[in-house]
Amino acid sequence: MLNFSDIWKKYADAIALAPNNADYYAKRGEAYVEKGDKEKAIADFNRVIEINPNCAAAYVDRGQASLNMNEGNKAFADFNKAINLDPNHAVAYCNRGAMYAIKHDYFRGIADFDCAIAIDPNFSLAYINREQTFLAIENTTGTNEDFTKVPEWFIKEARHENAETLLHLGFLYFEGKSVQQDYAKTFELFLKAAELGNASAQQNVAQFFEKGVGVAQDFVKAAHWYRKSADQGIAEAQFRLGLCYLYGNGVDNDKEKAFAFLQLASEQGHENAKKTIDLIRVGCIVASI
Repeated sequence: MLNFSDIWKKYADAIALAPNNADYYAKRGEAYVEKGDKEKAIADFNRVIEINPNCAAAYVDRGQASLNMNEGNKAFADFNKAINLDPNHAVAYCNRGAMYAIKHDYFRGIADFDCAIAIDPNFSLAYINREQTFLAIENTTGTNEDFTKVPEWFIKEARHENAETLLHLGFLYFEGKSVQQDYAKTFELFLKAAELGNASAQQNVAQFFEKGVGVAQDFVKAAHWYRKSADQGIAEAQFRLGLCYLYGNGVDNDKEKAFAFLQLASEQGHENAKKTIDLIRVGCIVASI
């Protein structure tokens, strides 16, 4: 097993040969984080951003390092930047949500955890953080703020066609947290956000059409919205669109397109996509999920 000196030399040598390779700086920065040398880690992440200003992962890495140095404002700015660059970055949403929760801005925190979960349904930390935030709300005492109701500012943002807030408010109606559970209202809010181009909302609208939740079941519309979300890189949408093509649900049966979308999801680490590809390759019939 390589020790830090070996890892550092490996990437230092690589950087000497390719000084504009952002991946080498990112990997060395991660090594510095593991060593606990946060300042050198941040320097390497800064270099990644200089080389590639649109690298959302570098902002997340730098934000995490800044947070470990108690520089919360810098961390928060980096997580915001990462989300602006990549609206499908689940870790950025989870980290920003945790910062909101720490500040007792519980609704925004829950909304970010919901987004992280919508992007990556297997993101266990987002589920844990969301549950802890709900517990914090329930245990809040000695305050004039009513955490059992959706705050008015949240409603106003939704009325102003803020896609992210529409999505967040939809999750609250879906879960019945602070409002009465209402799947039709959830669908209405998700659809508005989806029409504004929010990829996570598009994926959720597709699932509602597919399952007939809050709206009449419609496989053609489900496939339509899965495609929009898949084209924006949402792995769950790519996986489910692959299944649509595999079974001919809402689209013509097309094994090549099914494999193409399942492969895209698999390359992002989607476990069900990987398992489905393996089952198809050995000739098994895959049950609809």
